[in-house]
Amino acid sequence: MIETLPVDSSGSDEQKLLFYLKSQIDQNYNQYIVSSIEQFKIPVLIDDSNENKLSPLSWFLRNMYKIPAILIEFSAVDRTNHQIHNAKCSLIAGLALGLGKKCKFIAAQPYPSAIDYQEYLVRFSNLEACEKIVTPFLRDLRSHAIELFSEKVDFSKSKRIDGILQKIKFGEMLAEHESNDIYEYYVNTANDDNLLRSEYNIVVGRKGSGKTAAFYYLNTKYSRDVRNHVVIIKPVNFEIDGLIELIQCTNMEFGKSYIVESVWKYLVFTEILKSIYQKVFEKPKFSIKENEENLIDFVKENKEKVLPDLSSRLNQLFVDLKIVEGAKDQNEFRSKFAEVLHQDVFKEMVSLIINYMRNKGSLVLLIDNLDKNWRKGSNIEITSKFILGLLGVIGRINKDLKGGNKNPVDIRMNLVIFLRSDIFKQLLLHAREPDKIEYTRLIWTDTEVLFRLIDKRIEFLSLDKTLDGRKFWEQYITQNVNGESTKEYISNSIIPRPRDLIYFLNSAKNSAVAKGHDHIDENDLKSAYEEYSNWIFQSLMVENGITVDQLKEFFYHLVGDKSIITRSRIVEVMSLASIPNKNDEEIEYFISHICSLSFLGREIRLNEFHFDYGYEIDDKKLFQATKFNSGRYQIHRAFIPYIECSDYIK
Repeated sequence: MIETLPVDSSGSDEQKLLFYLKSQIDQNYNQYIVSSIEQFKIPVLIDDSNENKLSPLSWFLRNMYKIPAILIEFSAVDRTNHQIHNAKCSLIAGLALGLGKKCKFIAAQPYPSAIDYQEYLVRFSNLEACEKIVTPFLRDLRSHAIELFSEKVDFSKSKRIDGILQKIKFGEMLAEHESNDIYEYYVNTANDDNLLRSEYNIVVGRKGSGKTAAFYYLNTKYSRDVRNHVVIIKPVNFEIDGLIELIQCTNMEFGKSYIVESVWKYLVFTEILKSIYQKVFEKPKFSIKENEENLIDFVKENKEKVLPDLSSRLNQLFVDLKIVEGAKDQNEFRSKFAEVLHQDVFKEMVSLIINYMRNKGSLVLLIDNLDKNWRKGSNIEITSKFILGLLGVIGRINKDLKGGNKNPVDIRMNLVIFLRSDIFKQLLLHAREPDKIEYTRLIWTDTEVLFRLIDKRIEFLSLDKTLDGRKFWEQYITQNVNGESTKEYISNSIIPRPRDLIYFLNSAKNSAVAKGHDHIDENDLKSAYEEYSNWIFQSLMVENGITVDQLKEFFYHLVGDKSIITRSRIVEVMSLASIPNKNDEEIEYFISHICSLSFLGREIRLNEFHFDYGYEIDDKKLFQATKFNSGRYQIHRAFIPYIECSDYIK
């Protein structure tokens, strides 16, 4: 049994033992590191530039004070954007050494170490070398956790008295950083029945719209009932290149769909079994029942099929499935496939799951990170079909778990998949019957609901327990900015999502605290607006993902233009950025794309512009814009300071 790590007594959220600055590129190295951290059960805070391009220095300093150990992964110099990432890592590494943290700095080759920290940095050229560096560090962290936690900075000796603003907390903009508490102040815009439906549901939202928060909310909600069993399937680095290769080598159309469905059944059942095993294995021996002992024995006998992380199991399965490539007909294909999947073992696996879940509550599967494999150059059609294959097979998985007609079992199973809006849009293009796919969109168009999220966070997180949302908005923030009410100014200046609102308010508070203010004034909000505009532009580049390569160049050509631009100007800038614009179809495709990113809004009435926030064009608004036919578009106010529009009033 692994001892439980202590919890930070200074606050409600879990004390982290390790601060991990992850490389800017997802690869096998950081996949191994994240998996190892999970295996050692080390509470960790991860700075992941794939989720958030920019975090203010104050965020790093605040967490470095609280967290005793730091692991920094510098980037090999042959990787994209290594200069920016390594500059950030160098700064944080220097701060960590100055604060006396337990440090480990690593870098994949090629990496020429800077002289000021070269004695602390270790390089590696393959995964085995990476393991030999990282594993001893994590093992040492685990064994010395108590001592490390006791070495926290003693602020009690300081005579400094924090102002009221420093006691006000809006929380973290990334749900991963506050997963333990988020259930307490989660604002459910889509009620639970919409999130967790009878068989499956896809929760769709843009980055920052609250998908991960919903993920943790459902996990906590259903885990609180001991009769339920929640299975989290969250692959670190979901590589399906082997699947793509296998499908492309299969001539039979039947074989392609059969591969996808069989692979999903294998992955889901092994993941369920692994999750149950981990839960049962940690129980005291006297409380383990006979059916649970059988499950433990089975997993130990078949550990190579069950216990490795999901990505490793998937990769090994693709290697084993090479034998089906030469199949001549369906019977031979099925036979070879059954040989690889060990059908007898597979049936026993299902039986063990049924026996465990018999007379219990719900089996809830929460699946995230499936969109990690979507990148430029990947086979979008096959990747889409792989995700769609899960929806097709879930009914058969549900049927298998009910034991059949001869021995029916009442097991309730629910599946929830969390996907980015842009990925879901691509997925629908390759679905046979897109109208039959059930999904819930997370959209925050009601500003009252969006600000209620802040009110609940203030009430729950703030150190001053007499503080609530009403008191904050009345006493600790200015009432107007440039003639607008403060809430209107903020809501009009951001893309309406929780992450954006939290970032904006944290920036405003940091500005006020740095200036020694006792409340957030108009200039603090203006400063936050400019900082937010820079951040949201960088985030847009991440969200653009697999689409138009020349998009950044297009935006830069707009610098200094007015905030309202014409269609002819868009076509002109498309030419400057080498974006195809030979016909109306190419032009409309590009305009629709940047409208779906919320960068541009279409004019639907005189001086009234509509912005799409769900990565999905509103057909009614598109018709209105086409009918009005002004040919004018407006740059969203969120981007105006960064684009430095000529009509921008500071």
